[in-house]
Amino acid sequence: MDDYVMIIRINGIHCVGCLNRIKQAAMSKDAETVDINLENHIAKIYFKGEQSDSEAINQAIIDAGYDIELLTLAKESELNI
Repeated sequence: MDDYVMIIRINGIHCVGCLNRIKQAAMSKDAETVDINLENHIAKIYFKGEQSDSEAINQAIIDAGYDIELLTLAKESELNI
């Protein structure tokens, strides 16, 4: 298992309630940490597993009612963030 970070832009965030729904959706699919910037709607989602596990996380966020745009998906060790 590898540690991954996915950076996405999430459209439709209006409030802290939205942040909580997005975090719950991602964590229901085994995301370990979800950091969302309310000003620019950019989320960093950290998870362990396979790169393809990101698809389930993305779908959970979409199912919660938000549009997403994948910006980056890489092994955490490969990113300098």
